[in-house]
Amino acid sequence: MPNIDQIAHPPRTSPLTVPQAGVICLIEGSVVLVRCTRTGRWGLPKGTIEQGEGSRETAARESFEEAGVMGAISETPIGHFSYEKEGIHKRYQVAVHLIEDGQLGNDYPEKEIRERGTFNLRDAIAVVAQPEVREMLSALRHESSCPGESRPSLQFADVAAR
Repeated sequence: MPNIDQIAHPPRTSPLTVPQAGVICLIEGSVVLVRCTRTGRWGLPKGTIEQGEGSRETAARESFEEAGVMGAISETPIGHFSYEKEGIHKRYQVAVHLIEDGQLGNDYPEKEIRERGTFNLRDAIAVVAQPEVREMLSALRHESSCPGESRPSLQFADVAAR
């Protein structure tokens, strides 16, 4: 039987939405991924969009802080995805940007707390945790095997809304 506090303050059923930005980092044809410190799964460098920042600025900041990657970043997102963390009543909505010719630095803020790995596109698709990110990486892989195809093929609808 629930106690009076559970009845007066039921758990939230609709999560708060948190805007984030992430980035697919390409360096000489390889994808740079980082391990989540909480779950150990591989994913994109990403983080919360701070007040006064746009998604592009956040993606650039996170690529350096989490993975040590610097480079020219796409003006607009190439895709979006959303996720929830287990036990946390928040939905994270991620705008994904692209760095195509990044440089990998060896000294970056989260070097001691987060594992970084470089993967060819096929392996990155296999190890990345988010299904929507796998779709984006698959589109990049398809584009690299079809060099005549134009960049607009990288524009995605919000795959989480499907």
